[in-house]
Amino acid sequence: MLARSPHAAIRKAFQLLALCFFAAVLPTFAAKYTTIDFPGAISTQVYGINNSGAMVGVYVDTQNATHGFLLNSGAFTTIDFPGAALSVAAGINNLGEIVGQYNDSSGFGHGFIMSGGQFTTIDFAGYQTYPTVIGDGGEVVGFCVDAQLNYHGCVYINGAFSILDFPNAQATVALGTNFKQQVVVGGFGNVNGYTFVHGFVSLNGKFQRIDFPGASSTTAFGINTMDVIIGNYSLSNSATHGFVLYKGIFRTLDFPGAVSTNPINLNDRQVVVGWYVDKLKVQHGYAMNLL
Repeated sequence: MLARSPHAAIRKAFQLLALCFFAAVLPTFAAKYTTIDFPGAISTQVYGINNSGAMVGVYVDTQNATHGFLLNSGAFTTIDFPGAALSVAAGINNLGEIVGQYNDSSGFGHGFIMSGGQFTTIDFAGYQTYPTVIGDGGEVVGFCVDAQLNYHGCVYINGAFSILDFPNAQATVALGTNFKQQVVVGGFGNVNGYTFVHGFVSLNGKFQRIDFPGASSTTAFGINTMDVIIGNYSLSNSATHGFVLYKGIFRTLDFPGAVSTNPINLNDRQVVVGWYVDKLKVQHGYAMNLL
């Protein structure tokens, strides 16, 4: 279940039925986890990774200010939209283009693309705009919030936005796509305009619901070109767990010793990134190799 605040939705969540078009068996995953913390930060979350291993995310400094970051070849770089009240780096493609969100001084949310060190605002007119991923062709997937604070999935292709909502849902967020932007994953709900209890995958406008068996809520966050889907689910005790879904089979993926695990994205080399909460309630980014 995602929180009502747009940035809480990205930071806390940006927080099944077996998929009928998958078959066969899940390979054995020998997960290898690495903690990723921005130096000096009080919390770190990793949101995106490309095939070369460059990662983007968000950190909170000791003054409780929120910044985006890039981690490339072991070096961290802060990414702040000029003049913004807060910035989030959400996704990175194989060309090194970064997509994210920022809040202006009034708290209104905007999207941006950063290419070659230059920022460009991308906004869906009439909506707060929160891009989450960018494909290699420059296509952007994310979610938009209307004036009534209802959430909608949205896509940005060839310079234009359009809505991508799960049919008849009251709330939808589009959160992930592969680098070829063939498939979109996300979450939806029918409780109100800002609560999400089911995941989904969408291919050519056709939607399939995703529910982790026995879970009270499920959200799909990422998918790669091999159709490996990652996300999180909650049980009745409200604990958040990560999962991987491949060829119709689910598997739980929890950071060892964590009280909450949130996989957010993965690349075509089967490296998953996200964030977890430790026993002291501190948020850390992580990377995990599924192979």
